[in-house]
Amino acid sequence: MSLVALVGCSACGTSSRSAGSSPTRSASGAASPGAAPTAAAPTAAAPTAAPSPDPMAGICPAGAVHAEPPPAWTASAHPPVGNRWVEGVNGLAVGVLFKDPLQAGQDNKILWIMKVPRDGAPLEAVATPQNGGASVDLPETPPDAEPGEIYPSINSVPTPGCWIVQLGWGNAHDVVAVPFT
Repeated sequence: MSLVALVGCSACGTSSRSAGSSPTRSASGAASPGAAPTAAAPTAAAPTAAPSPDPMAGICPAGAVHAEPPPAWTASAHPPVGNRWVEGVNGLAVGVLFKDPLQAGQDNKILWIMKVPRDGAPLEAVATPQNGGASVDLPETPPDAEPGEIYPSINSVPTPGCWIVQLGWGNAHDVVAVPFT
């Protein structure tokens, strides 16, 4: 089977001016046209609780692991409620994580749910480190699980990082960024 990795990461731009910052002033100190007058000294914002750190944050592109319910088309597979999941770039595969975070050097169960029929074909998967390195052939998974179009699989990679998993079943293909700690 020949699979091509499609890896991309989009950077998010941010404005250098926050919503509460002062308007732009000219060299003479006059406010720019249409700018609101500035208030006296700004007040300090009340401290807020920091969100719990995500152990997989920063390993793969932002948003690679989802916490909200998976897409509606996965319902026929009855995915477990509350498990985090990853999705293929083509939207044809969702991987429900049974160990969170996934751990390099250990067996990790991922339930692959396919949007298109398996048509009796096994799932073939190859994992490659995002930053380069040797690929790992993951165990082929037979198309004998139910309900729905699912492949339960046990996956192990040797090192932590973002692994690009190329999936192929029948004539269908997808590529998924999967973080391992």
